[in-house]
Amino acid sequence: MRNLLLFLVITVCHTGMASDLQLATKQTIESEELQEIRDIYVRLPKGYDFTSQEYPVIYLLHGQWDLLAAASTINLLDGQIPNFILVAINSSGPELRPQKDQHSSFDNFLLKELKPYIEAQYRVADYSILSGHSNSGRFVLNQWLRTTHSFSTYFAFSPSLDDGFIVEQALKVDNLSDRPPLKVTMANEGEHMSAPFKRLTSLVESDKHRSALFENESHNSTKHPSLKFALTTTFPEWEASYEVKTAGFDTHIKHFNDLSEKFGFKVNAPTNSLVRLTAYYAMQDNDNASAELNKYVKHLSTTKPDGIESLFEIVDYFSNNEMGSTATSLTTVICQQSPAHIKCQ
Repeated sequence: MRNLLLFLVITVCHTGMASDLQLATKQTIESEELQEIRDIYVRLPKGYDFTSQEYPVIYLLHGQWDLLAAASTINLLDGQIPNFILVAINSSGPELRPQKDQHSSFDNFLLKELKPYIEAQYRVADYSILSGHSNSGRFVLNQWLRTTHSFSTYFAFSPSLDDGFIVEQALKVDNLSDRPPLKVTMANEGEHMSAPFKRLTSLVESDKHRSALFENESHNSTKHPSLKFALTTTFPEWEASYEVKTAGFDTHIKHFNDLSEKFGFKVNAPTNSLVRLTAYYAMQDNDNASAELNKYVKHLSTTKPDGIESLFEIVDYFSNNEMGSTATSLTTVICQQSPAHIKCQ
């Protein structure tokens, strides 16, 4: 009976705390270019409200269909790629069809209305990706082939190539290596798509532009592996290796400073990585470990809004796992850095 009552209490508590999962926030934009109100969905990275950091943006076409796939893929790659603001744009049909030598109404909406709106409303870094699948992938390729560019990188997944338009336009360009980085993929979709895909990739494949053929994927199922391929090849070695992490604070932070310089926006070491390394050095008893511990504690306590709380969580862990002397030593270091904290009084 006691176990049954306990089960009922737990069930009631979980039911009472249940809430709808919010994947993104729906917003509407009154567009003069489109002469209508257009829906978009904005997904902010975890911790956005607790920092002053600027974030790169992924602008995702076919947002009404592809938001879930994109958000889940980004979540699975947590720590291996940057934290992104994801902007999913409701878009489909003829508005995405490329037009020769002119901008469509949707082009103008994207470049003159939506992008400036996002840049004004959110803390965005000077780095953005335009991503599309199927006919929106063709739209992305057409944007990439133009001489002026509003995005840092372009992703086109299983783009509609069977009408020959994109390959025809690509053949007219003298030097495709001048274009921003492109990632383009194709699923197993038959010769009418694979033939122009091979022709296109023969023109663009390089260290800068990458392609992949997913022969075991269908048109729809390729969304996950395509985005994973595009993100991991755009941001290779984003996560610091074990050797870098354990080489010391200065080497660890240099890894992220180098990423900042390479991509043009500020990249900070993840808090969870900093916390684990703080614990790593706290459990060692030598002069070098003590020096490294002081650096990590200072960095967490002065640069991370939740840094002090994270440090005292490590103290609690040590205390609860029969490592009292380690907990005491770490508390001493923390309080030397932050003597005014309530737990240091």
